Amino acid sequence: WVSVAAYVGETLKRRKLEGGKWFGDVHGYGDPGYQDRGKRWDMKLELTDDVRSALTSVLGRLQGFLEGLQPSWQLCELAAMCTFPGDPGQPVHADTHHIFDQQVITIFFALHDIAPGRGPTRFYAGSHRDSEVLMGYKRRDESTAVHATMKCGDCVIMDSRILHCGTANESDDHRFLFYMSWMPPVRRPQGSTNTILEEYEDRFYLRTWRDWAPVGSRIDFGRKREEVAAAGEGEEEDSDTE
Repeated sequence: WVSVAAYVGETLKRRKLEGGKWFGDVHGYGDPGYQDRGKRWDMKLELTDDVRSALTSVLGRLQGFLEGLQPSWQLCELAAMCTFPGDPGQPVHADTHHIFDQQVITIFFALHDIAPGRGPTRFYAGSHRDSEVLMGYKRRDESTAVHATMKCGDCVIMDSRILHCGTANESDDHRFLFYMSWMPPVRRPQGSTNTILEEYEDRFYLRTWRDWAPVGSRIDFGRKREEVAAAGEGEEEDSDTE
């Protein structure tokens, strides 16, 4: 994870100069120039060797868990959430709608230790199952709030419909999270859960991760997305994944 943190830090310096396609929307800030102030950046990641190494180190373990929830998953986010000293934190929100969107699973990995003042994410446990709270008919229960302080390499697995927020970074250090999100291969959600490079959309499936994630794997962007989807959803007999 140390090499991934170094890669994220160096890449962010370049991407801030390039802007455009490299950044997703940061929830909760009406000011379109917020990211330009350099406090919170939601940076889309390329499948470099560092990113591939991180993916292959965890996907074998995550595959069984996710497929225990439902059989087919498509990668819908691959990014790093980066905050810097002085970031004020986010309002409480859910990434996707609990009625109109399918379940999306997001996995965050800490790229360094995240102490209480370094902007840990606050989660409201069980809120994704409470429609009255999600619709605003009743107040959220603050006693259910959990702050995800983490050690380097720790991960948090979250349902995208849960109420959460990034808290203020009151430290003197940056906070980097590597994250990926997986959704059933259906209509893409309309919330903030879409931080992935456009050329990667509808391309990568959990079932076939050994074909595209390991270092040195070749990605055939000339292949039709329908063919990729058929393999990813288990419709081709020649898939060499388990």
